[in-house]
Amino acid sequence: MSFDLPDIRKPVYDRELTTQAIEDVFERYRYFKTVEFEEIEAKVTPVYEERTGGNTGVTSDSTANIAMRNVDEPNARLMYIAKVERCVNHLPLPQQKLIRLKYMQDEEVYDYQVYQIELGIAEGTFSKLRWRAFEMLAGMLKVGVLKQKGDTRDGKN
Repeated sequence: MSFDLPDIRKPVYDRELTTQAIEDVFERYRYFKTVEFEEIEAKVTPVYEERTGGNTGVTSDSTANIAMRNVDEPNARLMYIAKVERCVNHLPLPQQKLIRLKYMQDEEVYDYQVYQIELGIAEGTFSKLRWRAFEMLAGMLKVGVLKQKGDTRDGKN
């Protein structure tokens, strides 16, 4: 008995653009974790101004819009943080540890601090582990930039 499986290949990502996209994800993650959302207050003082032209037929409820934003924005931030953390949890342990140490701390950390001091590995090993993690995260988070067919770059930084 033979199975006809579809030809599924690992996507080939553009290393430079995918690295930038993943680093942008973690920059946003760190921002959402450290900067608290500030709620907007509705203005309750009426403003009288002359309106020329006539009725536009548009009604607006600025208080309701502000209330929805005050509820939706914190929820969206929490969902984003949870999604990134869930994806990192699916990585193999070495990549997971590397990503947590380098990108998920409150303050930025230099590469050498992670690979020399924290992990005790060589720079080349660090680069390989990080790229493997980025490839997996690019697929999970759907932010990877595929390499174009005519691209002759070797894909290494």
